Amino acid sequence: MKLLDHARPLNVVILVLVFITDSFFHVAAAYSIEIVETHPFILYKAVDVAAITERLSHSPYDSWFETVISEADKILEQNVKWDRTDVDKKTQGYYAKMLAFAYVFADPSVENREAYGDEAAKSLYHLPGSGYKDYFPDDLSVSEAAYYWTTAYDMLMGADFDFAVDGYSNMDSTIRGKLKKLRDYMARDYDEDLFSYPTKPSIQRDFLSAIYQDAKHTDNHHIKLYASLTMLSLTIYSESGSGDDYLRGKSRLLSVLNTMTIFGVDSEPAGGWVEGPGYHQYSMRQYVPAFVAMKNLGILDINSLQELVQTHLWLPKIVMPDGYAPALDDNESAIIYWTGLLYSLHEGIPERDMLYWMWDSGGRKMNKALLPEYISQFDDTPPVYTDPIDMRWSPTGFHPESGFARFRSSWENEAVYMLFLTEHGEAREDGQAHEHPDPNSFIVHAYGDLLLMDSGYGGWTEHDLTRFANNHNIILVDGEGPEESSKPLLYWEANGADAYLTEYFTSESIDYALSNTAYKGADFTRTIVFPEHKYFLVFDTMSGDTEKVFTLLLHGNGGGTSGGSFSELGNGALWEQENASVRSYTIGTSDLSFATGDMMHAAYNRTPMLSHTVLKASQTGANERFLSLLYPERKEVSMPEITSAVVTNGKGLRIVSDDTTDYAAMHLSEASVIIATESEPYTSDGGFVFVSVQPDVTARHFFFIDGTFMENGPNTLVRTSNPVNLTADYRITPDIEGYIQTEQETQVTVYDIEPLKVTYRGEEISFDAVGNGVSFTVAGEGVWKVVGIEQVTELEPPGNIVVSDVGSDHGHSLSITWTPSPSENAGLVEWYRVYRSRSNVISDILPAAGFDSMEALIEWEEQNTVFIDSVATELNEYVDQAVPLNNVDYYYWLQATGSTGESEKAAAGAPTHIDESPSQFTVKQPYPNPFNASAALEYYLPYDSSVSLTVYDTLGREVIVLEDGLKSAGYYRSVWNGTDSRGLPVSSGLYVYRLSAPGIVHHGKMLLLR
Repeated sequence: MKLLDHARPLNVVILVLVFITDSFFHVAAAYSIEIVETHPFILYKAVDVAAITERLSHSPYDSWFETVISEADKILEQNVKWDRTDVDKKTQGYYAKMLAFAYVFADPSVENREAYGDEAAKSLYHLPGSGYKDYFPDDLSVSEAAYYWTTAYDMLMGADFDFAVDGYSNMDSTIRGKLKKLRDYMARDYDEDLFSYPTKPSIQRDFLSAIYQDAKHTDNHHIKLYASLTMLSLTIYSESGSGDDYLRGKSRLLSVLNTMTIFGVDSEPAGGWVEGPGYHQYSMRQYVPAFVAMKNLGILDINSLQELVQTHLWLPKIVMPDGYAPALDDNESAIIYWTGLLYSLHEGIPERDMLYWMWDSGGRKMNKALLPEYISQFDDTPPVYTDPIDMRWSPTGFHPESGFARFRSSWENEAVYMLFLTEHGEAREDGQAHEHPDPNSFIVHAYGDLLLMDSGYGGWTEHDLTRFANNHNIILVDGEGPEESSKPLLYWEANGADAYLTEYFTSESIDYALSNTAYKGADFTRTIVFPEHKYFLVFDTMSGDTEKVFTLLLHGNGGGTSGGSFSELGNGALWEQENASVRSYTIGTSDLSFATGDMMHAAYNRTPMLSHTVLKASQTGANERFLSLLYPERKEVSMPEITSAVVTNGKGLRIVSDDTTDYAAMHLSEASVIIATESEPYTSDGGFVFVSVQPDVTARHFFFIDGTFMENGPNTLVRTSNPVNLTADYRITPDIEGYIQTEQETQVTVYDIEPLKVTYRGEEISFDAVGNGVSFTVAGEGVWKVVGIEQVTELEPPGNIVVSDVGSDHGHSLSITWTPSPSENAGLVEWYRVYRSRSNVISDILPAAGFDSMEALIEWEEQNTVFIDSVATELNEYVDQAVPLNNVDYYYWLQATGSTGESEKAAAGAPTHIDESPSQFTVKQPYPNPFNASAALEYYLPYDSSVSLTVYDTLGREVIVLEDGLKSAGYYRSVWNGTDSRGLPVSSGLYVYRLSAPGIVHHGKMLLLR
């Protein structure tokens, strides 16, 4: 059967005047569109068929098409009775789509090819022409079945299928008549009195959820309805009424999608993903094919709708490290199935590459029903940008309009991640039935596991198990949170509470966000701090006009039937999963009471729903505070030591990890907050204060909110003329860098630095030197940096250097001890270098390991100096185990070294030699070992005896005999120069020596490196 562009003879020219206001399309123009009923146009065009057929010969398209053929064969095996009323019609529509695609692209030699087409046509012939409520459980199924049947018919028509199937007469006209009736059914408005039973059959009459007159139409029901109506009208465009229904479907589709973009119009907030990313992908099943169809007909290109494009491009920006969309509102994380197609759809837009990255890093998952779309539309051109780092996306990002903050340590799969929800306006209200009461909630994913979660979506029938306030990481007031969505009459209302992301920034040392909300007679602020991109601090303030019980909820992914474990610990808990765990620790303004309970969730799947253990921390008062630590870590790594900190005029946490101690404090008094540390205390007037310190070192970095100064003991570190949010990072010595947020012009003074220049927002600004610091003025917010003058520090040498014989060693080892350099206390010393000579004057230093033979080393040390080794600062003793000669004076020197330079070489108090005479047979280790040209083996004979010294390779074969005969008592030194018994050099490798005397055998290893 010939593949061709099947066109009906009727051309229709429509003059359209479209005014879509308050819409992301910003269209207000008159234009003419010529539409010709043309097939195929939904999945592909006729000109694409050859290219699609060719790509089926290579990966990944070949394996995808094998699955389509396998699915088509399974459908044939079922011998479906298409005319039965008890068979699910949506499933039959899906069957028609798969069969038609298999028919079009199967090789003519395929045995079942004709049967694929015949069965697809039979499914179309038996689609309902009336009584749709008898065939479909809801309007969503009608919309999906309409898309399937429309696509199947479009493909058969485009393949010039003649519809001459045995036993069926007038097949083509019958199918078109039923498609027209279906179009009428989906397009007809609910035009009867609202409170009387309507007489005209319509999808709105049969299914109240499909009503769009006198009701909001901002949900997935209407997107799917209008998208399918658009495609259906275009498919039978030559039928009367299709032009009007196409315009109606398209305009309403654009209107509904306007509420689901993450960018609003003017000052109005956008809808974000309103019902959650999961329902957005559910809507994509129809609206993405609708846009592909319109693009193929030259009617509308989705890439011209920039706000919808940007909404798609934000998906990889909020994606969890495992590739799934976060489980916010009623989400099932399945949007990853679509990102490969979205990548292909947005050709020519550089950021589209991140959609491919999301799809690829998530395992290239797809639903079987999408195989025809992927085969016909997927662009396998390798992306130019392979990950967000190439795209220069910051791991942490904020979108206050739609209401979320994304915290990430990196773009790796093992990243530490939090999504912080602050929805308001359209972003909250238009979620309707699927909007959860979750202002200021969050989820945490780290090291491959979801660790703190929202409840996900268990399906509509299980909706009430997951959608209430206590299913989220929020704060309850007297046991209640914001009101859940309700249905007072015909449609749902979101209720809930608005939350506003008002402050936020990302920096090298700290990422930060603050959001405000109000419900149940109390005002809330929630602050998220992400120190060094490792863990999270959550600071909550609650203010009410009367005394209330405030309960903080933490939903960890552990306990219950989650597959993970839960342990209640002091002031918090530990939730563990397969790869990672998270430790919580919470303090309050007053003493907290803790409780636990199990709740259901469906974060990744709905069947079976699982349960987890939620931790509840409660306190009573009118103006209270919570400060919580959420510390994720890999399972094999120990958690840090977490305790309450000693804080004056506030309360705080202390986190000890390796050699670093972090402190976080909330201010609870008019006086400044004082944080006790191992050394000098830190003092600030900030409402929240964070300090990271190391022993004997000024703060590595610090952060305060709404403060004017930070002091360390008697020293002021930073002072500002107005209250600001400010970070300062000292880890980039000699520079100091930070971030500042201020609403007015502010003078900043930074102390204890000699400035070279000052920059703000990357631009150099003027400054004044002030005593031991620098002063400059800024306004707004951004990165500030004081570039310090490099200080050349002369290191002091170590003292009290003493060299002594190692008495139990029986020769050839000297011990050197010393008192550390005073510069070590300042953190300036990294190593101590050890030097040796038989001369008391340092001259021509060479490394001892660089000599080819022991004889050359001994000769050099007679007048010159060798460098022996470097010793780490934590060690104050070194044993030189390879002193070449005994009973000879050796001189030693030590030198302190570090990144700022090196000290003078300090001499030991006196020369030292080894004078102990061993009383037993003694063998020293070969020196040097490994060796290049030669190695010496020294031994002591306490009495006259015969001696044998032989070298073997690792297979036990004799290489050379170095000693064999009678020797008198005393010291001996035998040298092997790396040759065999014939005087020929041997190859690099490991060799074994064997030294024996009567009643004594000693052996060891030597490594020759050429």
